[in-house]
Amino acid sequence: MTAHILLVEDDALISGLLEFHLKSEGYGVDIAATVEDALTAVEAHPPDLILTDLGLPDEDGLALIRKVRGRSNVPIIVLSARTTTEQRLAALELGADDYLTKGVDPGELLLRIRNTLARAQSGVAGSAARGPAQSSGGDVSRFSGWTVNFAGYTAQNPKGEDVEFTRSEFLVLAALARHPGRVVSRDALLDAISGFDDAPLDRTIDTYISRLRRKIEPDPKNPTVILTMKGVGYRVVE
Repeated sequence: MTAHILLVEDDALISGLLEFHLKSEGYGVDIAATVEDALTAVEAHPPDLILTDLGLPDEDGLALIRKVRGRSNVPIIVLSARTTTEQRLAALELGADDYLTKGVDPGELLLRIRNTLARAQSGVAGSAARGPAQSSGGDVSRFSGWTVNFAGYTAQNPKGEDVEFTRSEFLVLAALARHPGRVVSRDALLDAISGFDDAPLDRTIDTYISRLRRKIEPDPKNPTVILTMKGVGYRVVE
């Protein structure tokens, strides 16, 4: 099945060029120039991936990420002229899966889109095939009542409910869950998302840990499941 991409870009020249590259790869493409139009498109024709700018005419693209994340776990890649670490971390904090700056080589952009779609589709297929996570040796890990199925890209909370994570969130969670009770270094967590996150920075890990805590911890401000080991890394409590 042809993947469907929602391109959110208000510059007609840029959107036209991106549309050309995407369609050349066989993707179906819808284009929106505003946050409002993008949200309407998401409801009318749910995309397999959203590729969005941040500088949009009605609202900031960060608002789009926040609103989409409130209703969907669709992969989101940011393609923006903004190059500051603060902007990049803000987008990741809100739930973007990847962040690229405009001027990126089209081949790299298409590769990242392909990898992101493959990761997302593998998660859906694995979840459907396996159903609820069950113990299967190295494919599953449990900690603090949580069950993480590595092969199925699924995680269940202590109530047995499926909890959705973005691709990069799951990669960080999986790196921790493979070693419950043991400290996982920041370098190891960076390695876990290397190749899936655009030049990951050390501070990027803090962003993902913060996002994981909001989904996992009873009180994210006073974590009892994902603990910080100062100067070393993080560990999940068994």
